[in-house]
Amino acid sequence: MAEGVKHDYHLVNPSPWPLVGAIAATVMAGYRDPTSVTARDRLEALAATLVDADDRLASGHISALQHEMVWWQVYDQMWPSSAPGMHPSGKGA
Repeated sequence: MAEGVKHDYHLVNPSPWPLVGAIAATVMAGYRDPTSVTARDRLEALAATLVDADDRLASGHISALQHEMVWWQVYDQMWPSSAPGMHPSGKGA
């Protein structure tokens, strides 16, 4: 860039930190700790239950009331206190 060019805005010097941050975020996103994998698998199973209930309602196999009951059951299972091993230390059984 020419040093003599004047702009109405401030141009900053290139920095390596945005690239470093992007690489770090990509590496951390690929990290698979057991707690995260368990939580993801649990949410996938709950989502599959909801999709199945929607399909069964659309095909007429269950009533709207039964559909609503499935949704509330899944909603109740989404609370952290209902997940096995997700209790904070000293709480839950």
